[in-house]
Amino acid sequence: VVLMLQRAGYEAYCVPNGRVALSTLLGGNWDAAILDVRMPDMDGINLLQIMRSYLRWHAMPVLLLTAHASEAQIEQAKRLGVRQVFHKANYELADLGRAVDEVTGGAAS
Repeated sequence: VVLMLQRAGYEAYCVPNGRVALSTLLGGNWDAAILDVRMPDMDGINLLQIMRSYLRWHAMPVLLLTAHASEAQIEQAKRLGVRQVFHKANYELADLGRAVDEVTGGAAS
């Protein structure tokens, strides 16, 4: 995913867990986030709740790319403003790329 986004001109990073994701968010000005529900140290739903509690990330577009999300988790993510959910076992990379283009307005450099 990161390689595809970088090839499309986006500045994209992959981080190992939710806590690193939060510190990465703090250190930059990001156009969007792709989160997983299951991440070590802090899951994607908790990270999303924290993001939505801050004005600077309140409206940040978020996509969910996950393999093990329950319906309740997906519904909670949607209530928190997730724009689109992609299931790892059944998605096309091109569709994810188009979704990133859509939510960022094609913000690739």
